Order: sequence, then structure tokens, then C-alpha cells
Amino acid sequence: MPRPPGTPRAGRSAFERGAARHAALVASLLLAILVAPGCSSKPARKKGKSRAAATRQREERPLVDQAPAADPAAATAGGDDAPPVASAAPEPTADASQAEATERPTERPPPPAADPAPEASPTDAVSPPTALPSLGAPSGDEKRPRSPLVDPDTAIPVDGGRIEVSSPLGWTRSPRSQNYLVRYQPGPRKSYPSIVVTAEPAPAGLAAVTEKTHADLLAAITAKLAVDFPAGGAVKVIKRPAAVTLGKHPGVAWAVPGSAKVDGLTETIDRFAWGVVLGGRLYVVEARAPRGKLDDAAKDRAKAVASTLFRPAGAPEGNPEGSAPAATAPTDE
Repeated sequence: MPRPPGTPRAGRSAFERGAARHAALVASLLLAILVAPGCSSKPARKKGKSRAAATRQREERPLVDQAPAADPAAATAGGDDAPPVASAAPEPTADASQAEATERPTERPPPPAADPAPEASPTDAVSPPTALPSLGAPSGDEKRPRSPLVDPDTAIPVDGGRIEVSSPLGWTRSPRSQNYLVRYQPGPRKSYPSIVVTAEPAPAGLAAVTEKTHADLLAAITAKLAVDFPAGGAVKVIKRPAAVTLGKHPGVAWAVPGSAKVDGLTETIDRFAWGVVLGGRLYVVEARAPRGKLDDAAKDRAKAVASTLFRPAGAPEGNPEGSAPAATAPTDE
């Protein structure tokens, strides 16, 4: 006998009927999800790009985008849904800049016309540069003998311009006197030792001394000292005459005692002398000091002064009128 509608099937319990309704509801929900737009029935893929997708993306990317790649870790973390990163525009290369500069050369204004140079007059003459005068020595500086113990800037003419004498380095020139041509002392307040320059006529026949007549000058001075200091006399020669070379000239060196006023009192002094003949005159340079107080430094300076005596060109020759030999025992006053 057929079952009326709405009548539950025989043998089906209430539990079975609830389970059937629940299954139908689940099927309806699944159908709605599948049919909804934008949905996909494919299973969800793990984050990250596959190797094929990365290769395809590199092939499809324009060449202009092939800039230095970003950090690989950041690219992997972005996945498929990460927005594309805009690449920076490439900078123009040096070749492109040069090409552009070649295509568009810079136009420069023409340089202004130079004024024509004035024509040289046939009467114009170029004068050679004037040589600057040498400092220090008054004349003939290029021929003046030098010594590290003498200051050439202090050269002065003496004996009527016949010779020029330079001061020992660091010494002071004393006031003028009739007893000498020039006198030097260590300082304004220190009179001894002193260096004195005197002049007298040259020995007979020895207006000019050479290497051949050097011995004649030595013999003449030795004979003169033998008269002034006889062998049996009370005063003896300190050092016998000896031939020496003073600068470029043959000379003679000797030493004798003398007397001079020292601090207002007459005392015995030592006189170490160097003599040289220039222009017919015998010039003697002496280092003087009280007996036993003349040091080697003063002697060396006196010899240096004698070695640097200079006779300028055109200087007078011979003895001036009224000249007389130097005194045997001169005074420094």
C-alpha cells in the first residue's frame, strides 16, 4: 500500500533524518563557494614563486627593467601578490654625452682682433742690461783676495789711495793717527791686542817683488833688523825673518819687541809682523799686545789682513812726498 506524502519512511530513525539534512546543507555551501565569482577550485599554492614562473617573468621583463636586481630575500618574501618594483631610469653614458656634444657644437664668438704692433724705428737701439755694482769692496771686487777672518765690506783706501785695507771680522777701527795708516782693536773698550798697518819705502831695487826676487826682500829685511837690533844689544829679535806667501804676493814674517803706551803707561810689547811690497811701498801689518799676552787668534787675523791687502787699478805708485820709514818702536796713541 503506498505511503501518504509527508509520512516518514518506515524503518528510518530521527538521527538518520538529521544527518541527511546536515549533509544537504554542507553540499549547498560547497556549491555556493564553487560557483562564486573570483574563486578557484584549484588548491592553494604555497607562497613564493616557482622556478618556471621566475624564468618566465625574466623573459617577459623589458630590457629597460634589467637594472641591478633587488635583494633576493625581499623578492622571495613578496610572492605573486607583491607589487612590481619600478626600476630607475638608466643614466646617460659618456659616449652618449660626447655624441650629443658632437651633434650640437658650442658656438663661441670670434676673438677680438689684436692691435697691430708698432713698427720699430730704425734708430731705436736695445741697450744691454746694466750690471749691478758689487756690494762691499769699493773697486775691483772680483780680484780682491778673500779670507774668512776678514770682512771685505769694511775695505777702505789708505796711503793716498795706493792700497785698500779690510778690517778683521768683528773688530773695530780705531781713530786716525799719524803713527799708522789704520789700526784695529777687538772692541770699543778693549785696546789690546791690536792690529796696526804701517807703510814705508820699499828696499832699494825692490819696487816689485816676484818669486825670483823673493829672497832679496828677505835679505833686505834681515839686514835692516840687524841694524835696529844688533847681536850684542840688550833687545833681541823675537823671531828671525822668514819668507812667506801673503795672498798672491811674496812676503816676509818676523817678530820683534817694542814699546807703547798702555793705559797711559809705557810698556814693552810684542810685535809680530808680516810685510809685503805693493806699488813700490813696503806695507807692514803687525799684531801687538803687552809682552806675553799676544794670542794666536790675533796673529792669525793680522796675517789675514796682510794677505788681503788690495791694490786697485790705477792707484798711484811709489812713495808720497815727505814719506819716511816707520819708527822702530811705534806708539799706539
